[in-house]
Amino acid sequence: MSRVNILIAEDDPRIACDLHNRLTSLNYGVQGPTARGKGALAIAERLRPNLVLMDIGLKGDMDGIQAAEELRKFQIPVVFVTDHAEGPTFDRAKLAEPYGYLLKPYDERGLKISIELALVKHQAEQERRQQICHLHDALTEAKVLMGLVSICSYCKKVKDQTGNWEQLEAYIMKRSGLSFTHGACPECFDKMMNKAPSPEGG
Repeated sequence: MSRVNILIAEDDPRIACDLHNRLTSLNYGVQGPTARGKGALAIAERLRPNLVLMDIGLKGDMDGIQAAEELRKFQIPVVFVTDHAEGPTFDRAKLAEPYGYLLKPYDERGLKISIELALVKHQAEQERRQQICHLHDALTEAKVLMGLVSICSYCKKVKDQTGNWEQLEAYIMKRSGLSFTHGACPECFDKMMNKAPSPEGG
């Protein structure tokens, strides 16, 4: 398994250094740190970390919550590392839909648990997203034979979207998972038997 890389977005140098040391001791790859929300976006876009540990109160005109909301377009999970446990800031943070919320002061065990749970949740969401895409593709294929189809009253050929005429079997097989075997229904079988010459040749 490839190494998990984690971006640190933290404006307190002491905490950023502590996170770096703890992540290294836990055998994670470390990116950053950056003290600004826009810096976190720039690094995430360039390096595509597996996860971002995000302080809420970052420097500049974009705080950690705004940065987390922007990171959704990269599908990178965010765990907030903050001392905001309640109030308006916490309410805003919940709306950013983080994958975890680690309160300061934290310990190494709590840090690892938050990271691993976030990664598992993100992986599960990625798999669900892929399953939805596969289902959408399957439904799209299933709908190919829906709609109005032009068919010749005499030879039973079907007119496709490009204006070409195809045998009915070929038309259906191209647009579905169906294949065909051939036989005769009872009515046609009786007709063929009635048309067959008698054994005496009369």
